[in-house]
Amino acid sequence: MTVNDLAATQAMKTHHAQLVSQVDARARSVETDPTVEATAALLAYLAGEVLPHALAEEASVYRAAAALPGLAPLIGGLIVEHHELARLGDDLSPAAPADVRRAAARRVRLLFADHVGAENDVVLPALRDGAPGSLPALLDAMHELLSAPVAPPASASADDALFDLVVQASDELDRAGAPDAASRLLARAWTVLRAPRPDLARRVTSRLHRVARSLEPTAVSIATPSTIAPSDADSLDVRSLPPRERHESIFSAYEALGAGDSFVLVNDHDPKPLRYQFDAEHPGAFTWDYLESGPRVWRVRIGRSAA
Repeated sequence: MTVNDLAATQAMKTHHAQLVSQVDARARSVETDPTVEATAALLAYLAGEVLPHALAEEASVYRAAAALPGLAPLIGGLIVEHHELARLGDDLSPAAPADVRRAAARRVRLLFADHVGAENDVVLPALRDGAPGSLPALLDAMHELLSAPVAPPASASADDALFDLVVQASDELDRAGAPDAASRLLARAWTVLRAPRPDLARRVTSRLHRVARSLEPTAVSIATPSTIAPSDADSLDVRSLPPRERHESIFSAYEALGAGDSFVLVNDHDPKPLRYQFDAEHPGAFTWDYLESGPRVWRVRIGRSAA
């Protein structure tokens, strides 16, 4: 056991405590009064924080712990509990009776607290003592997985569970009058699923377009035209592409840019859903300037920020 192991253990336990506290508060709100708003808040936190954390754990901490003598059965049980947390989202549906939603929220609260307790009391000490020096690297791996634009490879069932929970949470946020929060949640899910499950990522994009219809129209500031009009080489016109191919084509064009370079996107609708995805995938690293805002053609100059 090293000083770094102790620091990493404490950092993991501190994050666990934050997750438990947030789940507990949201679940108790549903138990007290299972409104659409309270249920949406719990589902959004499960989808946006708890499940991504769970998938990152499975790819790092759990994988290392399962290799230790006698720990594989416990790790298997903890993974089953991850799936159970995802499945409980079905019982939190607004279509479910209030008593079912209350019971599901209580089950989420108690299950997650016990689950984290097993991680803190068994898994982390086992790694600290059985694999000295491993915890700092595992903590770094989790941070990398959670901040990266894509998630680690996971089983299809885990990805499907994440997709279902995100969709349900976004639907409830939209119904509760929070389409912006729903759009941000969907955009984050898109970044997680984009590489390992492009099929699900395309479905998330479709849901994002649907939710975007609920957004209030925003005032668009048209950038001052350049003295030199954009050339065809400077433009990416996606109007002739099938909808399922548009966003990946746009991101490919962006990722090919050098620092300070840009291109003009030409589209047949306001690309608000795309903007949410850029915010999730490349926060603070891009520029976005409307040149034309409909009603039939939209042009947006998208650039890579200068290094």
